[in-house]
Amino acid sequence: MLVTAFGAAGGGGGEGEFGSRHAAAIVVAHVLFTAIVFAYARARHGASPRDLGMRPPRGGDVLFALALYAASIPGWVAASMLAAALEGETPVQRSVAFFREAGVLDRLLLATTAVVTAPVAEELLFRGVLFTVLRSSLGVWPAAILSALIFGALHADAAWLPLVWLGFVLALVHQKTGTLFAPIAVHAAHNAAMLGVLVLAPESGGRPV
Repeated sequence: MLVTAFGAAGGGGGEGEFGSRHAAAIVVAHVLFTAIVFAYARARHGASPRDLGMRPPRGGDVLFALALYAASIPGWVAASMLAAALEGETPVQRSVAFFREAGVLDRLLLATTAVVTAPVAEELLFRGVLFTVLRSSLGVWPAAILSALIFGALHADAAWLPLVWLGFVLALVHQKTGTLFAPIAVHAAHNAAMLGVLVLAPESGGRPV
C-alpha cells in the first residue's frame, strides 16, 4: 500500500509518535514509489512516463482542472457534513497533531509531502494506473467511482466520504484533460488549502491527503 503524505507512518503506535523522521521517510517513500512505477512500466511494457499520463498539459488544462475543483467544493462540504453525521467526530490524525505543534522546518517538510510528493505519487497510482486500468474494462463512470472508493479507503485515518468525493473529482479531471499534471495540480491545491486552514485555524479539521 502506498504510504500517503498525511497517513499513519510505520503502522501501529499511539498518538504523538508522528515526527520529523516519519515525514522524511514518507518523502523518500513517495519518490521511490514513483521511480519504481516508471522503471517497472518501462521494463515490463516499454511504457514511458508520457504513456502513464505524464503528458505536458495543453493550454487551459490546469485552469480547467482548478475551476472544476472549485465547482466541486460544495460537494466536498456536503460529504464532510454527512461523514460527521454518520461517523461522529473524526480523531485527529497524528501527522495533523504534529503539524500543529511543529516548528518552521518540520512544517516545511510536511508541506513538501503534502503539496509536492504526495500529489505526484498518489495521482500516478490512483489515476495514472488504477483508474486507467479500471476504465479499460469497466468504462469511465464505474472506474471513476471504484477508484475513488479505493482512494478513500486507503486514507483510513481521515474522514472517508469527502476523500471519496475528491477521488471522484480527480478521476474526472484526468479523464477530461488526458494528463496527470491536471489532477496533480488539483491535489496539490487541495492539500495547500488544507494546510492553510491548519495554519490560520489550528483547531480546525483541515486534513491534507
